[in-house]
Amino acid sequence: MPLLFDTNILIDYLRGREQAMDLLTAQTEVKSHKRGVFRGSKEYAAGYILRGLRLEVDGVGNADGQIVADKIRFDEQDLRAAQALKSTVDPLEAEMNEKLKKQQEEQERLAGQIAENQALTEQARAEAAKAQQTADYANNRINGLDDFDTLKTITVPFASGSATLGPKAKATIDEAAAWVKTQNTKGWVMAVVGYADSTGNSQRNIDLSERRANAVIYYIVNKYKMSLNRLVQPFGYGQLEPVAENKTKATEASVDDYIASRANEEQRVDCKALMSILKRVTKQRPKMWGPSIVGYGAYRYTYESGRTGEAPLAGFAIRGRELVLYVLAEDGKQKSLLSKLGKHRRGKVCLYFKQLADLDKSILEQLVIGSITEARRRYG
Repeated sequence: MPLLFDTNILIDYLRGREQAMDLLTAQTEVKSHKRGVFRGSKEYAAGYILRGLRLEVDGVGNADGQIVADKIRFDEQDLRAAQALKSTVDPLEAEMNEKLKKQQEEQERLAGQIAENQALTEQARAEAAKAQQTADYANNRINGLDDFDTLKTITVPFASGSATLGPKAKATIDEAAAWVKTQNTKGWVMAVVGYADSTGNSQRNIDLSERRANAVIYYIVNKYKMSLNRLVQPFGYGQLEPVAENKTKATEASVDDYIASRANEEQRVDCKALMSILKRVTKQRPKMWGPSIVGYGAYRYTYESGRTGEAPLAGFAIRGRELVLYVLAEDGKQKSLLSKLGKHRRGKVCLYFKQLADLDKSILEQLVIGSITEARRRYG
């Protein structure tokens, strides 16, 4: 009789992928954990079991005393962290191994250079430790991305099966860089995410998507000398998500609780007045979208890249000492209204202001109406 193991056995997969693969059979089910009531788990190939990934294993013992896995589960956030770790540490490990090999050859040839070779070993270890610190820093930045507002999404095209930037891809990046220089936004970061379709081997697609992300970052850093602290660690989705998923979705969270927890006394008064305007224009009740946006109504969009999702027709958020109203204001009429609005500053679709008293409320209402009209014109 096989020995049954308790379920929910947690293992830290830290000793190499080959040992973990001994746990798997053709019938082993590999999935992510469910996240909430409405979001189910995803199935994954065995190739997604990476070093550093924390696993939950259900299985039995065989005659050799090994665990034979029936089910393997992991958290998708842990997967992203493990992939970020892989993309950072693996190249430096290869470099370290090469240095160690050269060190051994040098020891055999020149016994008198032992001290120098030991120094090279310490340097290689220091570089590996630095790579681990960089990966941890990158993971923290990935985990904190939800605290940022997305100002612009750029799709960089690649030829099928290629991670080489062509003329069209470089032109797309150059246009985006030119746009960034026109913005007056502080504290911004850039996330580069690679994708591949579902054609072919899943592990190969993961590697391809990581190379694509790294190619974009290499081009930006070398051509525009961008500071590395502006960059989030590149991440390759492979075929998991051929197009990105919009994380900002309508929830059942309390709008009143959000305002009470974020706004100061003056902002609460302004939020109430702003909600009155948005309700009058949209004829909709407010709902929380994600953790920090109060939205009214909804529309479904599809970008040229194929990315689809839902967004509120109108909405606002509390950002520190400022309120942010989300509006499309790119045509001549909207820009003319902005010139008459009052004291504010702008991002791509964000209109920042400190107090509603600084703005002309009738102009503000016209801007919201124009933004809703434009969203419906674009996306139906």
